[in-house]
Amino acid sequence: FFFNDTATTEIYTRSLVGSVRCVQETGYQRRVHGDIKDIKKMESNMVELDHVIGYNGQYFNTVLYHPSLKDTLIYNIGALIIIEPLNDKHNQTFLRGHDMEISTIEISHSGKMLASGQKGSAFLKVPEAPVILWDFEKKKPIFMLKGLQSCVRFLKFSEDDRFLAAYGDNNMLVIWDCRDGSAAHTRLFEFPLNLLCWGPTYTKAKEKHPSYIFCHATSKEVFVSSFEYDIGSMQYGMKQGKCQLPSTGLLRQYTTSSVHEEFLYAGTMGGEICLFHLYTRLYKGSIPISSHGLMCFTIVDGMLYTCLLYTSPSPRDATLSRMPSSA
Repeated sequence: FFFNDTATTEIYTRSLVGSVRCVQETGYQRRVHGDIKDIKKMESNMVELDHVIGYNGQYFNTVLYHPSLKDTLIYNIGALIIIEPLNDKHNQTFLRGHDMEISTIEISHSGKMLASGQKGSAFLKVPEAPVILWDFEKKKPIFMLKGLQSCVRFLKFSEDDRFLAAYGDNNMLVIWDCRDGSAAHTRLFEFPLNLLCWGPTYTKAKEKHPSYIFCHATSKEVFVSSFEYDIGSMQYGMKQGKCQLPSTGLLRQYTTSSVHEEFLYAGTMGGEICLFHLYTRLYKGSIPISSHGLMCFTIVDGMLYTCLLYTSPSPRDATLSRMPSSA
C-alpha cells in the first residue's frame, strides 16, 4: 500500500486483484526516500498481490470443494469469490461482480457452473440481493439473476444442472432456468424456509421433459414436491406435497440437508438427522448424532460423516457413524 501523511489524500485500490495503486492526491507532494517527487509519477508504481486471506465463516455454504477438480477450494472473502488449489495457496483466481458480502455459494453437479448470492445491496433504495451464475471454466458471469431481497440464504442446482433454486430473506423462492436465465417458478412463502434441496430427476413415459423432486421445509412442516412440465401452459410448475409427520408434531430448525437414494436426510440444530421417504412422504425417524447442532454431513459407501456446529467432550459427538440398513 501507499501510505499518506496528509488527510486530504485519496487512495484507491484496484480491487484486490493484481495491484494496489495510488491514483490521486489533491494538490500535495510527497517525500519519497528524501526526494520531493510529484505524486503523478507514482501512478505507474504497482504493488503486486501475492496472496489474500480473510475468510470469516459468517455464513453457511460459503466453502466448497469442486466436484471434479481435485483439491480445488472455492470460498469467499467479502464480495470476492476465491478459487485456489490446496497445494498452491498463491495461485488464486478472483471472481468479481458482487457489491456486498457473499452469503452463499453453490457449485453445479457437473462443476461447469457456479452460483453465488449476496446480502442486500446498500447502494439501492430496495435492498436487492442478486444471484450471479458463473461459467466456471471461463471464470466469467453468465447471468445476473434478480428477484430476492435482503439476503440470499439458499442456492441449489438440480441434478442435471438445468435449474437453479434460490431463497432469500424476503421469503421468496425463485427457480431459474440456467439455459436462458428466465424465472421458471416463483413463490412467496408465509413462513421462512430453513431447508431447500433437489431430489432425483426422472422422466415419465412418453414425455420428453424431465421431472424433478424438490424438497423444502419450515420449522413445522416438510414438503416433498414435484416440479413438472405442464403441456397446457408449456412451462414448468410446482405440485406441492406435504409430508406426514407424527401426531405430536415435529418442530425442528433444519441446518443442512441431502437426498440419498429414496430418503431426504435433514440435519437439525438439535444434533439429529431426520429421515423422510421421498415417494410415500412419510417421516421415518431420526438418527441422534450429537448434543449440538449439525453444520453439514455427507454419505459415502454407507458411512455418514458429520461436521458439528460446536465441539464438546460428550461421547455422543461422534463424527462417523454407520448408516442403518433400513429407515
